[in-house]
Parts: sequence; C-alpha cells; structure tokens
Amino acid sequence: MSKFALFVLSLSIFLLSGCSTSHSSLPGPTSTPTSVAKTNILSPTPPGSLAVKEYCLEIEDVLPGEAPVGTIVALDMISHEIYLLSMGEEEQVSLQERWPFNFSISPNGKWLAYIHRGPGDERMLVVLDRNGLRYQQVLPLNLRTIWQWVDDRQILFVEPAAQGSEAFILTLLDPFTGEYQIREDIYPGILDIYQPALDWFYNLPYYLAYDFSITTVLYPRFYHERPGIVLWDTQQQREITLLEVPNYGKVPKWSPDGTRVSIVAATRLNYDDFLIIDKDGHSSRLTYLADHYAPVLIHDYAWSPQGDYIAFWMSRNAAYPFRDLQLGLLDTHTGQVVNYCGVENSTNYEPPVWISETQFLISTTDTSYGNQLVLVDIRQDRAFRIAMNVLPLGWLVP
Repeated sequence: MSKFALFVLSLSIFLLSGCSTSHSSLPGPTSTPTSVAKTNILSPTPPGSLAVKEYCLEIEDVLPGEAPVGTIVALDMISHEIYLLSMGEEEQVSLQERWPFNFSISPNGKWLAYIHRGPGDERMLVVLDRNGLRYQQVLPLNLRTIWQWVDDRQILFVEPAAQGSEAFILTLLDPFTGEYQIREDIYPGILDIYQPALDWFYNLPYYLAYDFSITTVLYPRFYHERPGIVLWDTQQQREITLLEVPNYGKVPKWSPDGTRVSIVAATRLNYDDFLIIDKDGHSSRLTYLADHYAPVLIHDYAWSPQGDYIAFWMSRNAAYPFRDLQLGLLDTHTGQVVNYCGVENSTNYEPPVWISETQFLISTTDTSYGNQLVLVDIRQDRAFRIAMNVLPLGWLVP
C-alpha cells in the first residue's frame, strides 16, 4: 500500500438537514525518493539581544473610541457556559453549552467550530457565526479532534492510526456540505508521545504542526539519543531538515501565511525561547529571554493575523510554572519583546486572542476581586476592562 491511501468508512457523515455526503482521497505523494536533509543544531549561545521592555499597565475602565467592532467567544468562569459577547455592548448570547470541546476559529474570522459531546461517545461538530447561523454534523467515532481550519471552508482532523504507530489518519471535512477526504501519512521515527491518561487533543498538538496546505508537517523525533524535530515534506515524503532541540520544541504553530513555523525550545533547564523555521528548513532564534530572566518559561501563544507579532504567556516561577503568568509581545521582524507586567493571571491558560493586526488583542488578568477580561492596545501600551470573570476563546468579525 502507498503512503497515502483511501479508506472506506463504515460510519458515514451526515448533515442534520439530511443532505448526502461524499468523500475522496487527499492528494498523494509524488514518486520522488525519500532523502534526508543535513542535520542542523541550533546554537545555545547567541551573539547578543535586544533588552526586554517592561510596561506595567494599569487597567482603565472605559473602552477607547477606536476599539474594534466584533464578537468575543467567551467562557463564563462561574457558570462555565459559553456565550457570545459583543465588544462595547451589554448584549451577550448564550450558546447553551458547558465546557464544549476543541474550539477553532476560521481564518476569515467568520466561523466558530467546536465539538459537542453527547450521550456516551457521541460527538457532534458544530459550526456557527456571530449571528447564530448554525451547521451541525454527527461525527464518526474515529474523528475526535479538530486540528485546525485549513481555509475558510475546510477543517482538518488528525488521529493516530494506532498507539505507537508512525501512521496518522488525516480527514479534511467541509462542514457546510459534509464532503470529506481522507489520507494516511507516515512520519518516520516519530516519537511515541501517546499517554493513555491524556486525550490526544491535550497531548499531540503540543508537538505536531501542519501548514495550511497540509504539505509540510513538523513532528518530534528521537535522534541519536537526543530529542529533535523534523520538518517533513508530506508530498515528496522526505525530510526537509532535522534539528536537535531540547524538549522537542513544544507548542509549534505556523505563521498565518504558512511560510514559517515557530516553536518554544528550552535553551537550558527552565529557560525557554522562541525558535523559527521556514519551509526550506532554515532556522533561527527569535528571542533571547534567557539572557534577561532567570528562569523564564513560555506557555501558549498566538500569531497576529499578518504574522508581525506573537502574543504569549510567560512565567518566571520555576517552582509553580502556571502561576503569575505575564503577557508578552514579540515583534517577529526585530525580535523586540515587551513584557506587559501589569497583565498577569494564574487562571487562564488559553493563548491571548488577536482582534486586529497592529493594535488590539484581548486577554485576562487577575485582581483581588476576580478575573477580568481586558483589551490591550499594543500601539499605545494601554489596557481596558471589558468584563469580569470570563475567559476569551476567540474573536468573530462582523
């Protein structure tokens, strides 16, 4: 059997409206033989770095007049319900969901997708817009994890073929028509990172990342008794580059234009920094936080819509790494880092949410009287209160 194969599902996918579905195979590889690229080892000693700027922001009560118009997908920290909150308005619409699974926003910001868990093992894919227009599909049991939107009409699901296998099943689903394509990928030497006690959603995406064309994947590999990562061409079935990276380069994420993938790497114990790799395999170090903080641990993060910035959570508490998280901002062109030390939290592990390219993002911060949702203006280095005791999960545009 070839590396990519068409599978016939015993369980069909149906639109609740009763429309029929169809499926086909995703594009397969060419006949180019597998080749191994030169191994690249990232230097742990950079020549120098920009000083980290620190702005300890005071939270203001009145939103600025130029605040963007749109809808925040929010989690109520008291009721644990999900609702849509219009920016600058009191209006909020409950989705009648408590802790739904696996949120994902389409690239154009129009569609929210998540998995609703029904009785037993039943899972339903729900896609809706800010006005409540909704599409629903019952998923077969083998589709458990929304990986990402690859464009504004298709959602990628990724599941391991079996525990310990190098094979992965990729399903590309159009939630509006029910049509889907399936293929099997083989990732030679991939690290077996399956933990029976954990869901794949909480474990595998921590180390595995696909570009939006699904032609390039970054995955962890044990290389000569050292941790490393492989940038793999899924069409040519070849290694683009192999990097020796401590901790296997956790939380890999592709830039919005799909030309670069960022990873968080421990330059030494309890010292994290951002690395970046382009699609040709060239790698570089984006930050030198370890030169300024001791220790520093990077948690989840988000690229800005045009790829100019990365907003991230970092901790300087090695003993309790999920406490006292501080909001950081990285300029991906210059390497300049800003630490917004006035925006800190110990309750929200979701990444910050971008709501415009060059000016605004939404985040959370702790206070003595509860957690507050804030709008951060990165152009003017100001922060504004939006609501209390809610966590941001996404942003839907008008």
